[in-house]
Amino acid sequence: MAVAMEKAFSKILGKVIVPTDVSKDESLRKGLLCIDCNIKITFRMEHERNKQMISAGFIRRKGIEHKSSCRFNTLGQVTIIAQESDAILESINESKFNLRLTLLHKSIPQDINNTSREEKKSVNTTVNQEQKYQSKGKLSSYLATMKKIIELRNSLEDKKELHSIVEISCQNRKVKWESFYYEPERYLEAHKYLKRLNWQERHPICIEGKIHNIRFVEELGKYAIDLKWGKAKVDSKGIKCTPSVSVLLNNKQLLKIGFQKGQCIALCALCTQKVKKRTGLEYLNIYAKIYHKNQIVIL
Repeated sequence: MAVAMEKAFSKILGKVIVPTDVSKDESLRKGLLCIDCNIKITFRMEHERNKQMISAGFIRRKGIEHKSSCRFNTLGQVTIIAQESDAILESINESKFNLRLTLLHKSIPQDINNTSREEKKSVNTTVNQEQKYQSKGKLSSYLATMKKIIELRNSLEDKKELHSIVEISCQNRKVKWESFYYEPERYLEAHKYLKRLNWQERHPICIEGKIHNIRFVEELGKYAIDLKWGKAKVDSKGIKCTPSVSVLLNNKQLLKIGFQKGQCIALCALCTQKVKKRTGLEYLNIYAKIYHKNQIVIL
């Protein structure tokens, strides 16, 4: 299990090199070593995967693992993140970690519109807890951990590597990775999952996608990011179901992150869903609110 590397040690040149060096001189493909644990590695050219360009970089050779203490070993990376995570990512044993979404769930403000009196009472309690966490300066730490996990997942050669290392829990129940992280081809599944959850079961999810549009919502006085629509499906009644994701930036300062059309991003948020029906069409909308810069990652 390994993370893609942006640098390598060249035995030919006797120094550290970057992918552009190899692109200019293909003879440098030989004699490459990991800069951390010295195992033999290889060069990976830029290529397209799942309609997304994967940058050139260095990866481990098939059948050769980085040393367990190496920063480019997935388990080693998760261990480092856990040590700096302020208890959101806890070690269960030497090769297993628990990602505690409960702390994130209590820290992210929740939408109390269109909820029952009992639910609002529960939300008010959560908001008070959220203020308590913020006063201790922990919200940023929790979200920074989530950002690191998203970045780590994106750098992996096999996106499913984390499934065997990190288990997810929220409100004393287990959450499957498949119910936590959604790529564009799984937006329909995300909408279906959110629709099925009751209020008490809600938890943050991660959504990945490309920015289609950045717009100002006048009635709210805030900016929103629309991601490109996910894969549509025609149901048994002949109705075309199209999933979409809209991200509301609750703080104007978040624009300073530098969003641009076409960027691939991933976000972690408490999300809601709605269905808008038209003749022969259904728009399955997913809404996310972003309050903090560490809730969103430009991939």
